[in-house]
Amino acid sequence: MKKRLSLFIGASLLGLAGSLVLRKKRPLSSSEDYSLFIGEWRFYDKSKELHTLSVKDDYSIVIDEQPTKTILVELSMNRLVFQDEYGYHLIIETKNDQPTYFYDEADDERYQLYN
Repeated sequence: MKKRLSLFIGASLLGLAGSLVLRKKRPLSSSEDYSLFIGEWRFYDKSKELHTLSVKDDYSIVIDEQPTKTILVELSMNRLVFQDEYGYHLIIETKNDQPTYFYDEADDERYQLYN
């Protein structure tokens, strides 16, 4: 049973990765400036512990000084969406052209971002 479950999960992830690679990408408009997502922010988790979130120039993500293995799923002026190695989404949302919230699907929590 465990072997079947592992094969099913592996095949699902492989299919998802394949579909993301094959998806036709929309060309970026030269008028859109996505650099607002590049930088470092802080947020407090539900136990009031302070964490740091960094997005690098190559859109890699670092949480608490630990690089996180992700793939970029969506980049728009309203949100930046990553998928981590376990299939969960990490979403940075903007308000008034500033990153404002960080959603971690694994924890099903939305955190307010601070500079």
